[in-house]
Amino acid sequence: MHGAGDKAFAAGADIKTFLELNPDTAKSRLSRSHEIYAMVENFEWPVIAAIHGYCLGAGLELALCCDIRYATENAKLGFPEVNLSVFPGNGGTRRALYHTPLGKLKEWVYTGAIIEAKEALAYGWLEKVVPEGKVLEAAWDLAIKIAAKGPLGVAAAKKVLNRTRDLALEDGLELESDFWSKLTATEDMKEGARAFIEKRKPNYKCR
Repeated sequence: MHGAGDKAFAAGADIKTFLELNPDTAKSRLSRSHEIYAMVENFEWPVIAAIHGYCLGAGLELALCCDIRYATENAKLGFPEVNLSVFPGNGGTRRALYHTPLGKLKEWVYTGAIIEAKEALAYGWLEKVVPEGKVLEAAWDLAIKIAAKGPLGVAAAKKVLNRTRDLALEDGLELESDFWSKLTATEDMKEGARAFIEKRKPNYKCR
């Protein structure tokens, strides 16, 4: 996932539309946003965000729905919503907690701070920072590495990682074992094992 143009991955919402909102229309709008963002988060295959320039507000919330986030050195990330007397409402307060200590997230949200890429990397909002102009290349390189692996295993791993992060350990282990066990009925799992034993490249068929 990559933003068009040179200035931003996504700079956030259209603020002019805020003037027309009331509690009912705002709730409806957020519910729809949550559905769209969940589609990205729960897409069957990994989604990689290639971030350049500004990644703010709803744009950062979208990036946090992605599985992995790479960014250029000049990228700037943040939740500036408090400058408009609101706060991140498209899942940002929840999803950011998967990557950021609560106190640091509160500091950033309460102040509307704009964070440099290196600091965002240090606190877990990003997985990698690359030189300007190289982020798409880096994201493609990662995508190629992932695509070479067993596709059913990757897809199952994504489901397990997403679904178990809010579960108690026992419940998470049960779900993990369910998904792992089901993979043993696939042709790809047997092909992967045979290829390893025979010291050759596996020929996965996604079945």
